[in-house]
Amino acid sequence: MQLAEIFCDSMILQREKEICIFGTGRGEGSIVFCGKTTDFVSTDDKFFVYLPSEKAGGPYEMTVTLNGKTTVFKDILIGDVYIAAGQSNMGLMLSDTADIELVDNSNLRFYLEPHDSNHDLDISYDYYGWEKFEGENPLHMSAIGYYFAHRVYDKTDIPIGIICCYKGASRIDAWMSPELTNSERCQKLLTGPTAEYKFNLDNWLFLNKLLPIVPYTANGILWYQGESSSMEEQAWNHKHLLEMLINEWRAL
Repeated sequence: MQLAEIFCDSMILQREKEICIFGTGRGEGSIVFCGKTTDFVSTDDKFFVYLPSEKAGGPYEMTVTLNGKTTVFKDILIGDVYIAAGQSNMGLMLSDTADIELVDNSNLRFYLEPHDSNHDLDISYDYYGWEKFEGENPLHMSAIGYYFAHRVYDKTDIPIGIICCYKGASRIDAWMSPELTNSERCQKLLTGPTAEYKFNLDNWLFLNKLLPIVPYTANGILWYQGESSSMEEQAWNHKHLLEMLINEWRAL
């Protein structure tokens, strides 16, 4: 049994909602968090465990035992988690913006989804785990996510976690499931020529970037996408495709 890679030291978990802990493999496990123990048995290739909701706070430790192997995750905060998703405008790194104001705040943290590919679908993997807004760490995260986290924290004084899951030049349908894009309604909306990059084909981004963080409990999604779906034949349908994507992501 193995936890999803998003679970690691310094992670931020969503407050006031059931916390979903998930991974792969079959067997027996237990999770100790905030003084509560949750035992479970997995009979499928994937497991999902829901912990009771907690109020904002921390730092905490989480002890996870899977098939007799125990791991302790440290420095965990509970706050509000947002998924920053879409294409290049969301993916614009803080280091590529002007007038950078780096403000250290260990209550603000981010996670870069590590799976990526170039136009030819050569796969790369860069895993950083959860990182704090300290020093130059944020320079390689979404600039929108960075400033959003600071603005929300200034209003709420609650830890903020940003999950970065985006890809420049991505189309909206690349972030949908095969079941949805193959549906009769979606096929009617996906008309006209497209600028094809291989990561936009065969639901690659949905399967390889989105699903690894599903169903991490979150408070909301920041979405910035549309340019790669802006050809005249497609632009009229984008609002309908966006509605379909929103409904699917909410369900996930």
